[in-house]
Amino acid sequence: MNHSIASEFSLHSLLSGYGISEERLVELFARHTRIRLAGKGEILLERGRVNQTAFYLIDGCAYQYELNDTGEERIIDLHITGDWVLNHSSFVGQRASEVCIKASSVCRLLEVRMEDIHYLISVSQKFIQLGRILEEVNTRVQYFDRQQTPYGKYEGLMKDRKELFGHFPLKMIASYLKITPETLSRVREKFVSAGKT
Repeated sequence: MNHSIASEFSLHSLLSGYGISEERLVELFARHTRIRLAGKGEILLERGRVNQTAFYLIDGCAYQYELNDTGEERIIDLHITGDWVLNHSSFVGQRASEVCIKASSVCRLLEVRMEDIHYLISVSQKFIQLGRILEEVNTRVQYFDRQQTPYGKYEGLMKDRKELFGHFPLKMIASYLKITPETLSRVREKFVSAGKT
């Protein structure tokens, strides 16, 4: 998904990316979604709750995390403008989430509930394309788990999600990459000295 979305949100643009462009379908989708604001630090999904809603980040940043044994947040995923935000395993399996989702800035969100997605699909099979949201989310989360070395993780992030550095502190990015902040610093130095940016 393109992360350079203009400040003026367009449902037409969003849905056309999923092959849905008929005016009546866009209007139907609009009637079964809502746009809302979330404050910085607001919890969008609490641990232990079933994820019933997919959020599209119109503006802002959010992240998923779990708490480690010492009560520190371990980052599972980072989200910026243009990302869909949901806990994949909870949303798909309709079971209690093992992670929390929190707004890291003031966010403007498009919300669509699971029951509304089911209704939309029952009205038009074109809405089945919304299932690609789940693929996008799952692919993004699994990507950094597959990279073996800290350098490989950082290189992948710089290639595919470089814009995260403008929105999240390095400590969060290190946690997301499952490396220490010190390792991230060393990898960044090595990356720059190799002439990569």
